[in-house]
Amino acid sequence: MDSHGHFACIINPMQWTKHRFFRTFFRFIYTILVVAAFTLVLWLFRAYLSIQVSALLFMMPVLLSTRLWGLAPGILAALLSFLTFNYFFTVPYFTLMVHQTQDFLALIAFLIISVVISQLLGQDQESIAAATAREREATRLYELSIALAGLMNDQDILQILAEKICETFYAQKVAVDLHDGLEAVTLGCPPDPDLGSKNRRSDQVFPLAT
Repeated sequence: MDSHGHFACIINPMQWTKHRFFRTFFRFIYTILVVAAFTLVLWLFRAYLSIQVSALLFMMPVLLSTRLWGLAPGILAALLSFLTFNYFFTVPYFTLMVHQTQDFLALIAFLIISVVISQLLGQDQESIAAATAREREATRLYELSIALAGLMNDQDILQILAEKICETFYAQKVAVDLHDGLEAVTLGCPPDPDLGSKNRRSDQVFPLAT
């Protein structure tokens, strides 16, 4: 390949943002459903549970949400659990007012402990996610090196590079300028039904290497 060539990939940031938005949105929806389910179950057995036991059991949706979906859903679960615990399980019922000092202290302690636990678990989840990302990066580099091994034809090399760039960056197409703009090869990525019209203007162009 010409030493003066360079790569550029045309990326659709809207698609990338949409994936992240829906993933985050559904995490919060799942968190709300988990807290609602725990509240319903505890409400059905409220006659057999003391306020201290109820507070401990309300830690479960906080732990579950943080473990499955990360720090932000865990904090949301802590706040929702705090509000539902106050609303349904402390006197007076069905109000956020607290008349007894003991119940007020129990609520404050519950909120603080829930947030601290969600933060600690969230940090562990972020560490695991970072390690997973590094592992995925190493795997993709290994797959790329295996795919390129033994290839001599420029078109075959470009096709492999285009496929890997598409997978990594959700690009619409990959453009390779081989001779300082005199000859350009454009390789399209597999179509995605979520992209809409294939003829619409691309959003951004990023140089990858020179």
